[in-house]
Amino acid sequence: VEITASKRTGGRWFANTSLLVTKNHRWIEAYQETPNSNNFPLDLTWAVSYRLAGGYQLPFGLNASAKYQWFTGTAGQRTTIYRAADPAGGPAFPSSATITLRSDQFGSDQLPSHGITDARVAKTIALSVLGRSRLSLNVDMFNVFNSNAAFSQRLVSGPTFGYLTAISPPRVLRFGATFEF
Repeated sequence: VEITASKRTGGRWFANTSLLVTKNHRWIEAYQETPNSNNFPLDLTWAVSYRLAGGYQLPFGLNASAKYQWFTGTAGQRTTIYRAADPAGGPAFPSSATITLRSDQFGSDQLPSHGITDARVAKTIALSVLGRSRLSLNVDMFNVFNSNAAFSQRLVSGPTFGYLTAISPPRVLRFGATFEF
């Protein structure tokens, strides 16, 4: 289900907002190769995302805009790896190298929800000497509030279970120019 509202550019400002809610009902594997795939085979999670974007025409021909995005955390499930050789010296599996089994329902481990804000200020200069040519200068700031939200984690049982493996990139400032002719 998606709900969207827009205020088109009219006057000095515009805005868009949307809310997307998704109920997942999917098989984690496209087809089951072994009976080991029968444990917790479905993803029955909910995913929610929200976006808000807007812009305003400032004095001196400056345009400012910002975008905020919010997402539910990444869902996953704990798995356990059974090695072919027993580390304690017990018997090895006769016909398999390694067996990985799902230990929990998909979505039982979920990272926290997070939001990211980006902003831009731009100025366009008409170059009448060259006809319709224009020069646009802009400054973008990504991850304005320097969020360090996690996007993925290790979900294999063991000493590194729950370790974060990816976070949001740091705040970035980018300067740009565009010449149109």
